[in-house]
Amino acid sequence: MASAKRSSDRLHFLRFDHRSYFDRKRLVRFSLLLVALWLGNTFFLGDQSVFTLLQLKRENSALRGAIAHAEATVDSLRTMAERLRSDPSMIERVARERYRMVRDDEKQYLFIDIPESEKERLVEEVRAEEVAAAKTEPEPGVQGGTFAVDR
Repeated sequence: MASAKRSSDRLHFLRFDHRSYFDRKRLVRFSLLLVALWLGNTFFLGDQSVFTLLQLKRENSALRGAIAHAEATVDSLRTMAERLRSDPSMIERVARERYRMVRDDEKQYLFIDIPESEKERLVEEVRAEEVAAAKTEPEPGVQGGTFAVDR
């Protein structure tokens, strides 16, 4: 008997326990599923996911562009302010262009683009005003229904 026990002890490592094998296989599958779910949540669904990271990088580059544009605008405005402090011709130019100022001996002409749809209506209004003004003005040499005679 002792020799039979020895041979079975020797062959024990050759025995295959099906239940423990399938339990281990199921445990490994379950562990891999949990790891896959955790990785999926971390990298694709969470607040720090790959998609959120890409979106934040796009926003960051857009904001950097806006900052660069704002800095360029600030620099040009500083240059303009310095020129306005020191250059009288620049002051005159800004007054003429922005505020439409003119000198006493100058006339200013302002050209306005009128849409085609309103041109005819405006022409008719001007004609009606001219006709009304012509009716109310007395003829030359007539005052109050009597003739004025120059002597």
